[in-house]
Amino acid sequence: MNVRYYLRNINKECKVGIENYFASKKLPQVARLLKKEEQQIKQIMVTVEYFQKHNAFSVQIDIPLGKNLYSAQEQSHNVLKAIDFSVQRIIKQIKSKQKH
Repeated sequence: MNVRYYLRNINKECKVGIENYFASKKLPQVARLLKKEEQQIKQIMVTVEYFQKHNAFSVQIDIPLGKNLYSAQEQSHNVLKAIDFSVQRIIKQIKSKQKH
């Protein structure tokens, strides 16, 4: 699984925490829903930006799979909450697509 992180205005400690949290807690949740073939060809793009003026984070997750693009964006004052909410939206999109 190839995960690319694009981090803007994020310090080094926070960067390591974000990458570890996503890789260990959230990536397995998404991977469980995907078919075996999809797990091998997908690339996940995680963009996290910190806005100092508002003391808030914006998280966007994009997963292109063939003709489908699963995408979610959330803002929060807590980066982990923003990641959680984004992953929840992605999971809903994947589940609804699999039903059809």
